[in-house]
Amino acid sequence: MRCPCCTAASSGVISSAVGAWVTCFGHIWMVFSRSMISPSRRDCSFLASSYSAFSAMSPPGRGFMDGQEIQVGVLGGDPNMARQAHEISRLSESMARAGVVAVPRVMRLPDRVIGSELPVEVSGEPVLGVWDESLEAITFDPSGVFLISGPPQSGRTTALATVVRSVRLARPNTKFLYLGRRRSPLVGLQWDVAALTPDEIDKVASEWAAKIAAEAPEAADFAVVIEGVGELLNSSADLSVQELVKACRAQERFVIAEGETSSLAGSWPLLQAVKAGRYGVSLQPEQVDGDSLYKTSFGRLNRAEFPPGRGVFVRSGRTYRVQVALPE
Repeated sequence: MRCPCCTAASSGVISSAVGAWVTCFGHIWMVFSRSMISPSRRDCSFLASSYSAFSAMSPPGRGFMDGQEIQVGVLGGDPNMARQAHEISRLSESMARAGVVAVPRVMRLPDRVIGSELPVEVSGEPVLGVWDESLEAITFDPSGVFLISGPPQSGRTTALATVVRSVRLARPNTKFLYLGRRRSPLVGLQWDVAALTPDEIDKVASEWAAKIAAEAPEAADFAVVIEGVGELLNSSADLSVQELVKACRAQERFVIAEGETSSLAGSWPLLQAVKAGRYGVSLQPEQVDGDSLYKTSFGRLNRAEFPPGRGVFVRSGRTYRVQVALPE
């Protein structure tokens, strides 16, 4: 049986879920330290201990466990941290000699995930990256409108390339129609059809909207990629791209739309069309991005915990914190 241990500076930073787990299944400790001048009434209430039991004269290590006052022991009996570290190492070695099995390291979500190191597909679906709860590959369904959002330098272009690469590997027969920018690094991905200016996009989008709506044989197995969708607002291509997205949604074709978070705000018809699916990945998100872009609450977020390529994957009303794989 394993005995997990968690620490916190005060009870205020313990979530209700963790607090319930500790209260029901664990021993509750409260230990006085020099940095804790005086525990709050809430801390004492959380641990069912007396608020008056602690004072400025309480020595470090004095605490309560299951309602009993205790003094936490120190290996070696020496306050010197180097000496304590040495004694802890000796204890570890003696436990190993006694045959105690080492507990596996607690892993965390890596800041860099290589696509080629992940499976091509899982349960018949292409792979997006790694989920932080299982640290295993997380997949996506290549149908409907998939929105990739995020601020500058958040990894949107890389994420778009990863999604395209994953679909190509898992669905080799898929062809791609690319609507984007002439100077984009994605231009060199060997698209089956590409349009790189608003006028070109207008012409190509109108043509392929009609083909997809009519289920023309030459439009079979086509997916659509729109890079910088917010930049097409009020351009010559605005209406035709709207019709293309609507035709793809009606035929359950896969559309990958990418845009900077600030450019996706608003209720323009084109933006409504790409946000209607409530599906995609928000990179380095703000808390409000979930409601404004995906109509799904992201809950409380700390932006510092999101390096480039990390985001919240939204699917079927659920959210998953993921690290999007690199297209390598």
